Amino acid sequence: SSGINAEWPLRPGEQLRMLQGKISKLKSDQEEMISPSEHDTALSDLKLAHNVMVASLNEQIDNAGRECEDLNRQIVILGEENSKLTAENIELKNEMAEKSETEKSVAEISTISADKEFEFEKTMIEYTEKAKKEKSTECDSALIPLL
Repeated sequence: SSGINAEWPLRPGEQLRMLQGKISKLKSDQEEMISPSEHDTALSDLKLAHNVMVASLNEQIDNAGRECEDLNRQIVILGEENSKLTAENIELKNEMAEKSETEKSVAEISTISADKEFEFEKTMIEYTEKAKKEKSTECDSALIPLL
């Protein structure tokens, strides 16, 4: 009797209640578990949602790729426009340098011309003065014998 009590310390009524509790717990756990068909439906829904998400991401990737291509084309166009503007800028700078050289030459010529004109006027005044003196001297020479 001591061996039986060691294996089954509870009395038979208590043992029955304990086994009934375990059975009801197992039934309750089983009710909480989903059935294989519910599992398959949930898995199918999950796969569908995954496929929709992947398709959406692929579409976004395609759109982003097209936007990158458009931006790259715009970059090429802007690069070409920049090159043209740079060339035009260089051309304008060269024209401005030529114009500046021309203006400098014109200024030099004007200065030389003004200097020459001044020298000419000075020379003319000197000649006029000299001519007046010579005429005066000639007149005096002509008048002296008459006096």
